[in-house]
Amino acid sequence: MKKKHKAKSITKERILITVVLVAMGLLIFQPREGLLFLSIRVMQKKRIERSIDETKVKMVLQQRKIDLLKSNKNHIEKIIREETNMIKPNEKIMKR
Repeated sequence: MKKKHKAKSITKERILITVVLVAMGLLIFQPREGLLFLSIRVMQKKRIERSIDETKVKMVLQQRKIDLLKSNKNHIEKIIREETNMIKPNEKIMKR
């Protein structure tokens, strides 16, 4: 009788271990709700937020250029001269 009792407890332990392993597997790998899915989404969110920040910086720089073009005639002249390779009389150009 002792042997049967041990067999039953081993079976109960195996069932419990199996249930726990299945539950953990579902917790980790469940589509759209598992920990693996959520960790991937967190990484994607961070990457998108970095991209948004970079785009905001680019927008600020572009807005500064627009403001300069709207308000600074010297800046407009400088850009036109650089793009057309025109120089003033007695002017020396230093290339980088």
